[in-house]
Parts: sequence; C-alpha cells; structure tokens
Amino acid sequence: TGVPRDQFLATFRQLAVAMKMSLPSRGSRASAPALEKVLQGEALQAAGKSAEAAAAFEAALKLDPTFARAFVGRGNARVSLDQPDFALDDFNEAIRLDPSFSRAYNGRGNASLTKGLLDLALLDYTEAVRLDTLDTVPLLQRGLL
Repeated sequence: TGVPRDQFLATFRQLAVAMKMSLPSRGSRASAPALEKVLQGEALQAAGKSAEAAAAFEAALKLDPTFARAFVGRGNARVSLDQPDFALDDFNEAIRLDPSFSRAYNGRGNASLTKGLLDLALLDYTEAVRLDTLDTVPLLQRGLL
C-alpha cells in the first residue's frame, strides 16, 4: 500500500544528495545571477538545508521567473520540507515552462508519492524515464513503487 511518508522523505533526501541536481534543462537560458542562485540552492539542498535552499531558489525566481530549473529546485526543497502541495505547484509550472525537463516530472512524482497518489507518481516517473533514458533516478523510484 505504498511507502510510509517518513521512510519516503528519508529516502528522498538520500537520493537528492546522490543525484546530479545541477543538470540544466534543455531549454533553460537563465541570466548568470539567477543561475548562481540556483547553483547555491542545489548545494544547500544537497547539504540537507532545505529551508535555505528554498530561499535561494526563490531569489533565483525573482531574478528570472521563467527559469524552470529554479521551480524544480524549489519544488524539491518543498518536498523535503513536507510541503507537497506547494511542491506540486512548482513542478507544474516547471513543466509548463519546459515540457522536456525530465527532472520536473521526477519531482512531481515525488510530491505525488508523498501525498499517497501512487498512480500519478508512476505516470510522472515513467514520463521522466521516457524523456531522459540516461537518468536512473526516476527509473529507480518507479521500481520502488
């Protein structure tokens, strides 16, 4: 009947550190200051400082409100902070801005999973795998379902 929330969040934090969070989306063309804030946020998220990471991504979005990677980063931080509804908003916006960004689908799958929406999580993990066959993270997460 799914993964318990605490176990999922612990696993998500471990995966967030292990995965290459600094991969850009294919269509991103952010300003250097916005990219700098995103890189800062990704480093903070990898260090387990999700609240600080969310603030860095927010700063990036103030500089460039069309930067899909910043929405994905903030969404990942919000999943770690147990704010899946806000995270879903971020991932949905990232997908609207860049429908080919596999990490947005992976993140939305994570947010859906924390809410117990296993069917939606599976669909998003499958789409992430379809978009980027070299990224093993959504494949692994899909297999855990």
